[in-house]
Amino acid sequence: MAFGQSDTPSTTASQSLSQEMQENTLDARLAAARAATPHAWGSEGSEWWTFTAGGAADFADSHDLKLGAGYTTFVVDDVEFTVEAGLWYFDQPGDDAVGASGSMIFRWHFINEQSWSLFADAGIGMMVASDNVPDGGTGFDVLPRFGLGATMQLDDAGTRAQVGFHWHHISNARIHGEDRNPSRDGLMLYAGIIVPF
Repeated sequence: MAFGQSDTPSTTASQSLSQEMQENTLDARLAAARAATPHAWGSEGSEWWTFTAGGAADFADSHDLKLGAGYTTFVVDDVEFTVEAGLWYFDQPGDDAVGASGSMIFRWHFINEQSWSLFADAGIGMMVASDNVPDGGTGFDVLPRFGLGATMQLDDAGTRAQVGFHWHHISNARIHGEDRNPSRDGLMLYAGIIVPF
């Protein structure tokens, strides 16, 4: 028997078992922490508030500014449904105008790494304005949209930043005939903050 030999088969097995138990305990604690997180981004049933500001141009002589506030819920994992209210200012040929809108938007977060995500969206809205938008049109319009964007987690409370762009279209869907439907198309850029509901 060699004196001074510190490790025996039973000691090695005991150390291995202890290390495995510690790892299993740590894994269990991490899993429990994830399950207890009430605001996991993209999880089905989670709810959020979104506040945005954006601007659009038709690359000619019109500029549209918007402030928005919305309620979001994830109908399935990584697919959100948002209802959004918007306030508008229209800098355009003829008389400028202000407006208010309501929209429905679907977003698919096709990449969701929790700390950040990329999404595609599509939606439709309706708007009323204080004057004809565009000039020569009507004070009631529809607002179809589709675009791309990203979100990024800002803190442990679940607050996120959102940035994106989308096709910006304004027209009245020919409700008063083709002659009073001067549509406007442009690119809208926007940014905002998302907070847990």
